[in-house]
Amino acid sequence: MIKKFSESTQLKKMAVELKAKFEGKWENVKSENLKEFLDKAGVGMIKRNIAAQFTPTIVISVEGETVNVSITAGPKKDKVSYKLGEGYDIEGINPGKAVTTLVEGKMNTVITPNNKDLKLHTVVNDIVDGQLVQTLTTDGVTAKRYFKRSS
Repeated sequence: MIKKFSESTQLKKMAVELKAKFEGKWENVKSENLKEFLDKAGVGMIKRNIAAQFTPTIVISVEGETVNVSITAGPKKDKVSYKLGEGYDIEGINPGKAVTTLVEGKMNTVITPNNKDLKLHTVVNDIVDGQLVQTLTTDGVTAKRYFKRSS
């Protein structure tokens, strides 16, 4: 019983930290090595080229221990809600199962693609000099996306 209380308290602390640091609307201002990452992630050439043209907007909100993330890129909008440390389904270009944790102030997401031929993807979100820096990695290829807070 004590362990459960401790885990719950820890999750609440992480949610408060995440809310203070990441909550808001973020607009993409720059991307590096994105096409190469998408290629290694198994995204076809046409989808890869289309995805690289969009400048997505991410909206992050935290309600209690639940994190809500909405990503709008062009005409497509994806939404997901999850609790830190618990698995959830993701859609998008490469659907799969994901788990997000907060480690040393960074949102770390590990994605296991539904396509068993593809490798794990990691997405690390950090705040650097007031910008949200998203580092995406799969099979030795890394891309970075930079976002500015718009609200």
